[in-house]
Amino acid sequence: MRETRWLPTAALLVIYFGSTLEPPVQGENLAINGSFEIRAAGEPNKHIETLTADRNDLVGWQVTGQSIDWIGPTRWRASQGEHCLDIDAPGGVEQTIITVPGRPYQLQFDLAGNVETEPLKKLLRVSINGDSQDFSFDASGHTREQLGWVQRGILFTARGDTTTLSFSNASAEPTASGVTLDNVIVADMKPDRYTVRTT
Repeated sequence: MRETRWLPTAALLVIYFGSTLEPPVQGENLAINGSFEIRAAGEPNKHIETLTADRNDLVGWQVTGQSIDWIGPTRWRASQGEHCLDIDAPGGVEQTIITVPGRPYQLQFDLAGNVETEPLKKLLRVSINGDSQDFSFDASGHTREQLGWVQRGILFTARGDTTTLSFSNASAEPTASGVTLDNVIVADMKPDRYTVRTT
């Protein structure tokens, strides 16, 4: 079942969940290094590497806030490829992509949570040019081998020639209990691929 929401912002954001997502055509991803597999120099760490805002190791992404953890396959099983991000609070990543004003785009990503620390309820904040939506995830009952990845997404209309996407831990307090992120995809959408419902 698809759920849509209208957000009170200048840009239209349509939130949708679950198996109703239509995957973008192969090769259309506008996000660079969306599965976090590419390091600027050398190979990504197989276990864990902490990245701070002054480092540019993660190709395509800028670390925001305090820091994030870049997780490899010897620690957790990613949803796509071998690597994912563990985003503590305060921390996050952002990327600016090229867009066409007025054109609709689909952002989708995989979400889970750090199963090793409490609280087990995680909160990811997704922002598109400053317009934000929070997504929750309960890590109860999951393991490092089975994080319980779920797919989430947003349909948005670009305002300008570039669009900044950011992902951050929305916890009100500093915490090492991170929300995990993987498989970020941004695709140019054709209007006939989705239905807009007004309420």
